[in-house]
Amino acid sequence: MSLNFKKIINKGRNTFIIHGASLVAMLIQNWYLATIMGKINYGIVMYAFSWVFLLGSLSTFGLDLVLIRETVRYENDSRHSKVIGLVKFSCLTNIVITVLFATIVFLAINYIIPLENKALKDAFLLSIAALPFFGQLLILQSACIGLKKVERALYPERVVRPFLFVFFAFTIFKYNAGSITIAEVISINIFAFAIAVAVSFVFLTFSLPKQNVKPTYENKRWLVLGSSFFFLSATVAINSKADIIMLGMFGYTENVGVYFVSSKFAQFVGLPLMITNSITAPYISEFFKSNLRDISSIIKKTTRIVFIIGSFILLILIFLGSFILTLHGDGFKEGYYCLIILAAGQFINICFGPVGNILTMSDCEELALKGMIGSTVINIVLNVLLIPVYNINGAAIATTASLIFWNTLLFILIKKRLGINPSVI
Repeated sequence: MSLNFKKIINKGRNTFIIHGASLVAMLIQNWYLATIMGKINYGIVMYAFSWVFLLGSLSTFGLDLVLIRETVRYENDSRHSKVIGLVKFSCLTNIVITVLFATIVFLAINYIIPLENKALKDAFLLSIAALPFFGQLLILQSACIGLKKVERALYPERVVRPFLFVFFAFTIFKYNAGSITIAEVISINIFAFAIAVAVSFVFLTFSLPKQNVKPTYENKRWLVLGSSFFFLSATVAINSKADIIMLGMFGYTENVGVYFVSSKFAQFVGLPLMITNSITAPYISEFFKSNLRDISSIIKKTTRIVFIIGSFILLILIFLGSFILTLHGDGFKEGYYCLIILAAGQFINICFGPVGNILTMSDCEELALKGMIGSTVINIVLNVLLIPVYNINGAAIATTASLIFWNTLLFILIKKRLGINPSVI
C-alpha cells in the first residue's frame, strides 16, 4: 500500500463525521445530566464512573495496543488466522480480568474500606456492573482500528452509547414527573454500554477476514507484548484519572462534576489530535520501518492542521467558556479558570504532535512508558500538594504540568531515536 496524505485523510473522512456526532452527543449528555441531577449528584455519578473507566482501561492488559499494532501487520502478511486468534484471545482475557476487578471492588467497598457516604457507596456498587462491558468495548474498538475500520471502531461508543443514554434518561425523567435518581442514571448507562458492545461486535464481525480459517494463537508472545504495553496503559489510565479520583479522595466529590465538565470542554482543544491519531496509528505501525520519511511528512502535515483547528477551539473557550459552563447550572461557572488551565495544557499537547502514538506504534513503547511514569509521578505529587489549597484549579495545574512534562520528554526521545520532528514547528 502506498502512502498518500490526501488518500489517508479521505479514508478518515467518516471518522471526522463520527467524532463530530460524538461531540454533539457528549455535549447533550453532559448538559442534560448536569441540569436534571444537580452538581452534587452529577459529581457522584461521574466519580463512580471515573473508577470504571480507570479499571476498564487496566483490564485490557495492554492487549488493546497489541491489537492495533499487530493486526495490521498480520493482515499485510495474509495471516488471517492470527488476526482471529488475537481477537478471541484478547476478548477472553479481558472478560476474566474485568470479572476479577469487579469482585475485588465489591469486596473492598463492603468489607475492606467501607464508604460512609451511602449514595457514593451505592453508586460504586452499581456502576461496577458496567466494567465488563466497557472492557470488551475497548478490545473490540482496538481490533477494528487495527483492521483500519476506524469509523466502525468509534461509532458504537462515541455515537450509539451517548444518544441511547440521553434518550432513555429523558424518557425516565419525563415518566417520573421531572425526577431521576442516581441508580436510574447508572442503570441506563450500563444498558447503553451493553448495546454499544453488541453493535461493536457486529461491526467487527463484518470487518474480520472472510476466509474460512481456524484461529491460531501466539498466547505467550501476546501476553509478553501485552504486559509491556500494560504498564504504559496503566500509567496513561492513572494519569488521565488521577485528578478526578484524588478530588474525591480529598473530599471534594461535590466539585467532581464541575471539574469533569470543565475537562471535557478542554479536551475539545485536543480532539483533532485524537481523531488523527486514530486514523494514522495503523499506518505508522505499517510503514515506520520501510517508509519513515513519508510517515514523518504526513505526521507533520496533520500536526499543523490540528494546530490550526485547536487554536480556534481554544479561543472560543477563552471568550465563551464562562457562558458555556453556566448553561450546565450556576454552580458550574466556578470551573472557568480550571477550564482555561486544562485547555492550555491540551493546546501544548497538540503543538508537540502525536508523540505517544509514534513511539507505541514504532516498537519504542519502552520509551513512552518511561515518559508516562515520570508524568504520572509528577501528576500525583502535584495533586497531593495543590488540591487541598486550590481545589479543582490545583487538580488542573497538576494535570497540565504532567502533560507538558510528558510531551517534552517524548519529543526529545523521538528526535534522538527516530530522527523526526512531529511538532508543529
